[in-house]
Amino acid sequence: EKLTVLTTHNTKVTEDGLEHLTGLSKLETFYLCVPVSKKSLPLLKKLESLRHLYIGDGEPDPREWLSVALPGVGVY
Repeated sequence: EKLTVLTTHNTKVTEDGLEHLTGLSKLETFYLCVPVSKKSLPLLKKLESLRHLYIGDGEPDPREWLSVALPGVGVY
């Protein structure tokens, strides 16, 4: 619950596993490292302290709509 930085690089975490991370109320930097879709948006919005989100490559590239949907969060 007190984590401020989390990386899922080289893990088996998937987009579906995000529901288990919504209690990380202090998370500021998240290296998600997996492709995400719009189904993740409600879960990502629950990470209220999030300021930096690094995601895996996906088609179509979600960075543009994520930047709009998560104001104040840098999406890389």
